Amino acid sequence: NSNISGKTINYTVSSNVTQQQDLIVASWTGVKDTDYGNGIQSRTIPLVFEHALTAVKFKVGFACTVTKLEVKGIQSSGTYILGSGWSKSTSPSTDDYTFDFGENGAGFAANEALTDGDNTLMMIPQTFPVGSNANVVLSYKDGKGISRTITSSLEGKEWEEGKMITYTIHESNAPTTIYFDLAAGDVTLGSTYSGM
Repeated sequence: NSNISGKTINYTVSSNVTQQQDLIVASWTGVKDTDYGNGIQSRTIPLVFEHALTAVKFKVGFACTVTKLEVKGIQSSGTYILGSGWSKSTSPSTDDYTFDFGENGAGFAANEALTDGDNTLMMIPQTFPVGSNANVVLSYKDGKGISRTITSSLEGKEWEEGKMITYTIHESNAPTTIYFDLAAGDVTLGSTYSGM
């Protein structure tokens, strides 16, 4: 949902991932009103379009049957100031985003996308400070059919405006943790980002 008021957009991310939309803003930075304000309607005003959100995707780095992927404690609303970017909030509202693959789950090969296309998270750009409760929870069945749930904190990480991030989730030696690793052009926690 968005509400444009003056030079700000108050934006709330839908809790239904498939209904999330990209937010694209346009500016005419460097152009003066006097350049185009002489009553001449036929002039073209150059606009620069930019993605205002962060696209977040997930892959699984090992073969398993996934029952659920949860991304918890994520800032769900914010104010975008045209020409300046996102306003920093000291106590933003948060939401959880769930990808439910059903009780029996869905089988995934190693390095296969868990989320893609309409299942891409379109999130408010944000930094997860020290002490943040934001985390990723993967519920899956291993090769023996044993149900496991593993969790990783997003503490200290950043989602930058206009970027696309793909996290590859790997199973660690301890079945109670997740680690994220950089693989073949994918972006992981805290690494270099690629543009949208």
